[in-house]
Amino acid sequence: VPGSSSVRPCHPAVESWVCSWVALQPSGSCIVAFLMVSNFRYYSFKDPELIKRQPFVFLVLAVLLLTIIAAQPVIMLFVVFLSYVLSGPVAYVMTWPRRRRLEKAVHKRHEASGPGE
Repeated sequence: VPGSSSVRPCHPAVESWVCSWVALQPSGSCIVAFLMVSNFRYYSFKDPELIKRQPFVFLVLAVLLLTIIAAQPVIMLFVVFLSYVLSGPVAYVMTWPRRRRLEKAVHKRHEASGPGE
């Protein structure tokens, strides 16, 4: 049957890219497992005020995101999920200086109050 041997499990342009990620699956699973039990803070999307403040902008961005995902679903869903997975550690690193300053200020305040007070 002509063409039956050329059936591929995924898009040809994506196949080699995805297959290279499959080799990283065991280490990727360990990393994702660590992130699941870590103290990294992730955005929960439960903020109703976000939609109420700018409903039109939110609607336009949602339609744009869905259009992009529909154009290349395999690649774009991977990029969207990877972006969310990396958002926790990136936010942690970005807020490190602020948290460090707050910890120092609390420590100084505690030392200034003296022991036993």
